[in-house]
Amino acid sequence: MQGPNFVLLHGGGQGSWVWRELIDALTARSAECLALDVPGCGTKRDRDTTAVEFDDIATELIADIEAAGARDVILVGHSQAGQLIPRMAELAPGLFNRLVYVTCSAAPPGRSILQLIGNCRRGDREDKVGFPLDPATTPLADQFRAMFCNDMSPAHQEAFLARLGQDNWPLSSYTHRDWRYDHLGSASSTYVICELDQSLPPSWQERFAATLQAADTVRMDGQQLFRLCGDDAHHHHLVCRKCGKTIEIDPPSESWVRKVADGHGFTVESHTLEVFGLCPDCQGKR
Repeated sequence: MQGPNFVLLHGGGQGSWVWRELIDALTARSAECLALDVPGCGTKRDRDTTAVEFDDIATELIADIEAAGARDVILVGHSQAGQLIPRMAELAPGLFNRLVYVTCSAAPPGRSILQLIGNCRRGDREDKVGFPLDPATTPLADQFRAMFCNDMSPAHQEAFLARLGQDNWPLSSYTHRDWRYDHLGSASSTYVICELDQSLPPSWQERFAATLQAADTVRMDGQQLFRLCGDDAHHHHLVCRKCGKTIEIDPPSESWVRKVADGHGFTVESHTLEVFGLCPDCQGKR
């Protein structure tokens, strides 16, 4: 395959710069990456996006991928990118090998992102994601710190916050309501649920994973895990809780899986088996 293996799409208020450390990690594993910028963000920060419609964003990003010579890529999106990935997959289905949603939002049809988030504190409204701190009384910098910086070092926090908010997605991305997800059932996809995320609580991430029809769900509880798996349907791994080392293992028999499912009236479409513990190296560090 020529061109990038991974295409990375940032979330709201950010740009391609947010992927720098991940790109370094993937490059160290001999992967090639392309980090995109939504109009008005990163390398496109100075663009006038007043007249940019939602479909214009998706079309431009697809053109950026094709211009880089990328085909059959893994498209990874974060947060608000979850609203764009389905449309990109619909417009260019042959371009993507897999869709990966990292704590991505997926607003229901008929509701905009602004309506989904709301202007309230988390938990005040069941139908609103809300904010970790009361938006009526909390300075924006403190809100951003609570939303994005809970596991960063002080120096990392300040560097991140200094850049956050300089990049602005087009207004159309916040007001768009005509979402479609019915075409995603046949797509190879993974949703990464981050248990410690302070912007989208795990309960909302689970809802969004279902809306996006993610075939596979991976949960992270603060570990930095990296996984490449050759099987789109079934996943069986040993996972080190300390360093994140992941090893594919032989699965239990398919007959056992189907017997358990049959016993509860389920059909089997896919399954995941993960065994957590400490790898030999980390056992020696205890």
